[in-house]
Amino acid sequence: MFSHSESYDFVFVGAGASTSLLLMALHRRQLLSECKILILDGDSKLKNDKTYCFWAQKDEAILEHLEGVIGHQWSDIEVAGQSSKRLDNQVYARVSSLQLYEYIRTLAAKENWEIQKVDVSTVGSDSLGPWVEVDGQCIRCKRVLDSRPPGWQTPGRNDVHLWQSFAGWHIRTLKPCFEPSRFTMMDFEVPQEGNTQFVYVLPTSENEALVELTRFGKERINSEHAENELAAYILQQYGQVHVQEKEFGCIPMSSMRLPESGHQQIWNLGARAGLIKPSTGYAFKSMYEWSERAANQWLLTPYPAFKRKPRHAFYDKLLLGILQQEPEQGKPIFERLFATQSPEAVFRFLDEKMSLRNELQMLVRLPWSPFMRAIGRYHSNTLQAMVVTFFTLIFLVLGWVPSWQGLGAAILGVLGLALIGLPHGAVDHILETGSLRPSKLPAFIGEYMGKALVLAGVWYLFPVFGLGLFLIYSAWHFGQGDGETWAWSAGRSLAWGASVLLFLLGTHSEESSAIIQLLSGESWSLSLSPWLLFLWLPVAMKERNSAWVWTLVWLSLSSWLPLLIAFGLYFIGHHSWNGWKHITQRMKRSSTWVWKQSLPFHLGAWVLLGAFLWFWPNGHSEDALQWAAPFFIFLSCLSFPHVWAMHRFYSRFRNA
Repeated sequence: MFSHSESYDFVFVGAGASTSLLLMALHRRQLLSECKILILDGDSKLKNDKTYCFWAQKDEAILEHLEGVIGHQWSDIEVAGQSSKRLDNQVYARVSSLQLYEYIRTLAAKENWEIQKVDVSTVGSDSLGPWVEVDGQCIRCKRVLDSRPPGWQTPGRNDVHLWQSFAGWHIRTLKPCFEPSRFTMMDFEVPQEGNTQFVYVLPTSENEALVELTRFGKERINSEHAENELAAYILQQYGQVHVQEKEFGCIPMSSMRLPESGHQQIWNLGARAGLIKPSTGYAFKSMYEWSERAANQWLLTPYPAFKRKPRHAFYDKLLLGILQQEPEQGKPIFERLFATQSPEAVFRFLDEKMSLRNELQMLVRLPWSPFMRAIGRYHSNTLQAMVVTFFTLIFLVLGWVPSWQGLGAAILGVLGLALIGLPHGAVDHILETGSLRPSKLPAFIGEYMGKALVLAGVWYLFPVFGLGLFLIYSAWHFGQGDGETWAWSAGRSLAWGASVLLFLLGTHSEESSAIIQLLSGESWSLSLSPWLLFLWLPVAMKERNSAWVWTLVWLSLSSWLPLLIAFGLYFIGHHSWNGWKHITQRMKRSSTWVWKQSLPFHLGAWVLLGAFLWFWPNGHSEDALQWAAPFFIFLSCLSFPHVWAMHRFYSRFRNA
């Protein structure tokens, strides 16, 4: 079939909609004249296996460009049992996949493009350029256009990945049942079955229509089950019918990022290029618009990457999160959306061409509670960092009146320690033993206090070594907590934890020097720039980790606060809060339950802290630096066994 020496100008891997639309755009511009073109697909594309739909203004170029493959257009819409609405100056259009495939075959025959029915095993590149591998043979070319389905990896902790699966019947009824100019976008009068399910009806005459059962869910719909549900719906709505064709399919609905091709002359197309709208599964018009842009840049090297606006990615993820965690909310959300907005407004929003003001006006009319819960689930880390940023700014403003700043810090510090600071470290007995079992408590307390006393002895006998040990395991523990939050490797977690700890000390050089002098008797000299942590900013931006970006902002701002306030913001507002979320989420317990379980050791910690400060020389001094030293020693002794308990806790769930 192919020889090793054979090469082409352009190789298209896959012959679906994205390839077809790009070929049509290039052909209109005569950009493939005298080019050697190869189209590879494992399917012969001889049947109508999909139906593509899109909406457009009546004067949009897409209607003119695709006139030869558009099978039908509708001017009226019905949604969720509401009365029919006219699409003002818009149409909803349908393209059958077979019409598209046949159009490309006609073009290929005319332009002498080569089409081969083969599966492509690998697409890659080397110093000589891009290539594709077919049956063990390498085919070289100037550019590969790759439209294979993306290889979805395991979703990250904050990713949402659903499937839009469907089963459709092209039916002919025994009597007129349809209005050919009106289509039904979403009819929710079908069993939801723990998902979001609806029926989609596209009439092409008074007696013919595509009737499709669609599911948004974590699991793909079983084809046999879908057909049973579809048959029951059709029988109830239209009576006996003749089934002319069937189509089945599945579209990914995902917030996951797709990997780049890795070579400037390997261009990803279609789903592989991220052109599927995550919250709806619509892609055809995006593929058309991308193809037009790609054709305009065809002779240029840069790949015309598709970039979704951040706020729309945010909206998509919220809705996907609701459909995943609360699928019963899908029906009321979509019904409310179409009840309060015109179809044109909804389409403009889905096209991501609506102004922010109008978007907000639309969103506030939807049910609030499921969206607020979704924000809490998927964006709690960002909200948390924004809250800490707010308090950091408050303390900076209060710095104009130091007494107010000190009073505010004392009040919030005590509240923070009482609510999560100490409680998050006072449930180690639950983490270690699984429950509050009196029979196990003596052994646990003995081991716990033994570790703490060992470290206290180290501090007493070898203060410099004790200080070094404290800094090392604190950096490890802080980094591990953030690594669990943001799914980092152990190496990055340690590097981050160490950089944060050194930053807090180095940007408060005078205070940290005084405390370290009191702790170890050794002098300390380290002064760091308040902007040093922004070295991490490019990584945070590349990974689109908004919580990390906000954390970098408030940590940098905290360098202008007193050390104890800056450390308190980090320890309570960041580290303890994250640890608290890890414990409650992984133990699947409420915050109230965990806090109650922490009370015995939580109260004990306050007693020990009071005793420590009372009996330590200068522990009850009004000079903050005098009691900061014993506070840090107390904290180190108390946290030493906690660090190991949390490490085992994280390891147990990571390896589960």
